[in-house]
Amino acid sequence: VDLNGHNSGYEAGLIATKLINKLALSASSSLLHALDNGKNNKFLYGNKGRDAVSYTLSAGKLIMPVTYTNYRQTNINGMLEMLGQVNLNSSKSYLDLAPSLQFIFFSQMRLDLGYRFPVVKDLIRTNDNGFLVRLEYNFFNVYK
Repeated sequence: VDLNGHNSGYEAGLIATKLINKLALSASSSLLHALDNGKNNKFLYGNKGRDAVSYTLSAGKLIMPVTYTNYRQTNINGMLEMLGQVNLNSSKSYLDLAPSLQFIFFSQMRLDLGYRFPVVKDLIRTNDNGFLVRLEYNFFNVYK
């Protein structure tokens, strides 16, 4: 069940994060339900295959700087994420690994470079591996 561009639907879950020195650990779990996307674009796997459980486990470690002197320093973080899903009807699943590097510039701009690949792939997916390039810029104190 893919709600990121393939199907409409809803998802609800929980996220837990723990910071231990310069290591961030995070885990999440959620329930997903796919809906039909209109008259001509029905959910491909039928009514019984609409529900799934997704889960993630990730670890990120600050590589640089060793010591902070100001907020203008570039942060470099190494991350590894495990992403999985189990279809509640078929019990088929997938488990992916996604190593990445994250760069944070001036404490405002983030650049992620990563690659996601399958370890377990029982479920048929349109794309089960690929590169990730993400650029984010945060605007602080826009409304004062």
